[in-house]
Amino acid sequence: MSTAPRHLDHIVVAAPDLEDAVRRIETATGVRLEQGGVHPRFGTKNYLATFGDGTYFELIGADPENTEFSGERAFRVDEVTEPRAVAWAIEPESIEAATAAARQAGADLGAPFPGSRRNPDGTLLQWRLTPPLAEPSGVIPFLLDWEGSTSPAFTVQPRLSLVHLQATHPDPDYARAVLAALGTDLAVGEGPERLTVTIEGPTGRLAL
Repeated sequence: MSTAPRHLDHIVVAAPDLEDAVRRIETATGVRLEQGGVHPRFGTKNYLATFGDGTYFELIGADPENTEFSGERAFRVDEVTEPRAVAWAIEPESIEAATAAARQAGADLGAPFPGSRRNPDGTLLQWRLTPPLAEPSGVIPFLLDWEGSTSPAFTVQPRLSLVHLQATHPDPDYARAVLAALGTDLAVGEGPERLTVTIEGPTGRLAL
């Protein structure tokens, strides 16, 4: 298995149809994702699996029961036509320091703001994060601080292996410089803006 990027918290895959994506992942890997919860502010819900090393996989899509939401959903949920990796998050020692370092390297990741959701058992998770796609390619991670809450990486039961996380970017030197400023790393080649994750379970691999 590959080594995860430094400070990796989780990888986000967006899907136009969550239930279909859950089935596709299970068919390919043999792993059935666990329902996480809903994000009323974003009009989304998610399914999760742990990578087993304090990091995790998040599948996100529209919450069909949230009929009050209007506008554009986060993580390009309304744009994707198939499940694909759209973002990843790191948990730096200090969001403020990392944001400043990214700005010095030429990337404005935005101001941190609070987020929360409830697990199916009612447990409240709270965190702070920078806007998920402030750097729109998805190649540069957003920043997250769990603020004392327990990451889903330690609580969900399904387990996948992270085989690869890699990217292409029209200006890979810029992307690598920002990643270095954030204290993390990722294989970035030259090409269209694209993030790709390859996951594995007991019955096979899947690239998204």
